[in-house]
Amino acid sequence: MSNLTSAHDCATCPAHNPGNLKRLGINMDSFDYVVALAGNPNTGKSTVFNALTGLRQHTGNWPGKTVTRAEGGFEFDNKKYKIIDLPGTYSLLSTSTDEEVARDFILFGQPDVTVIVVDASRLERNLNLVLQVLEITDRAVLCLNLIDEARRHKIEIDVRSLSRELGIPVVATAARQNEGIPELLKMKKCPQPKNFHSEGDVWQHTRLALEIANSKKFEKEFGEKADAEIIIATLFHDIAKPYTITYPKKADERIRFDGHDAKGAQMTKEISERLKLSSYKEKNIDVDAERLSWFIKHHILLANGNPKEMRATTIEKYYLRDLKLGRALLALQFSDGSATINPKGEPALKEYKVIKKRIAKLTRGQKKKKLPDPVLNGNEIMKVLKLKPGKEIGRLILILREAQLSGKVKTKKDALKLLLNL
Repeated sequence: MSNLTSAHDCATCPAHNPGNLKRLGINMDSFDYVVALAGNPNTGKSTVFNALTGLRQHTGNWPGKTVTRAEGGFEFDNKKYKIIDLPGTYSLLSTSTDEEVARDFILFGQPDVTVIVVDASRLERNLNLVLQVLEITDRAVLCLNLIDEARRHKIEIDVRSLSRELGIPVVATAARQNEGIPELLKMKKCPQPKNFHSEGDVWQHTRLALEIANSKKFEKEFGEKADAEIIIATLFHDIAKPYTITYPKKADERIRFDGHDAKGAQMTKEISERLKLSSYKEKNIDVDAERLSWFIKHHILLANGNPKEMRATTIEKYYLRDLKLGRALLALQFSDGSATINPKGEPALKEYKVIKKRIAKLTRGQKKKKLPDPVLNGNEIMKVLKLKPGKEIGRLILILREAQLSGKVKTKKDALKLLLNL
């Protein structure tokens, strides 16, 4: 009986990996399985990693190395999985530190499974690494990523035959189609103050806003359907709320999302660049990362200020200086306000209606809603007041423009009189 395997013997058995994993810097507390992601550079391996782990990620260095280690986790069918994103490498022959790290982890870390991510459109050049991994372990799965690119190039892959030849499961994927999902999923079950948002959490609000943007109501309001940029801006407008939420500490306080506009603008730009949204230049599709970020940054302009008291120059800056940009911002604010429902079931469109009237008043009688040119420019102001270039000139230009847009100044004579009386 003494020869029976003890718990101590199991822990030292080569087939048992927690000890080896710990020495490689991997914490397996509360995880059932460990999965290694291997692959050549530029195969979408990190995209697969992001799609699986979402925001549950951690980065650091491998013990004794300067190579970055990314790890994360996900849960499926009541089992918890630890994912290790190995350095992208073309082989395991250990001619570089990256190759050494990837090889040693598969060999000594003994993950429960190694997922080898390959570019389906360049399968032949990727098979070198696949075969090297299979020489170390048969506990592997081949992930044929970028299968959409392969099909676009008229490349057809017989997945079943490939699986039989290699002796491992083969799965075709297009992982980049899921990019952006981690941030969006965070919006689900993110609460909002019910006295402002009786429609529900951030995700429910966003879904309702998207319905508005795709509705006949929107089309009637703006005379056309929402374009791709407005739809994406509507999808992302509250994306930072889960990251900026603060809960009330006192009875008279409420849930707040201070700074979610600025944080959301930053996140939107990063997501847009990651998805390469600006590359889609087809009919009716013109999406720009900078513009999207601008929309998100300023979408609560009306909520933060009083549209009745807003300066005419402020309205010009955000809505009339660039008519296309201003119209899109107004469209986002319409969808957002229509989806913000108070306890009485009423949408928050009061500020939107006020700013719409003020824009109409400012542009009344103007061709294509374009405002008149300033009555005096900076050089003329400097000449009249005998001033040098500086901040004071900018301040005077703003005062003069505000007076002009408010109807107090109509001619150069009016402008000079105002300046001389300041």
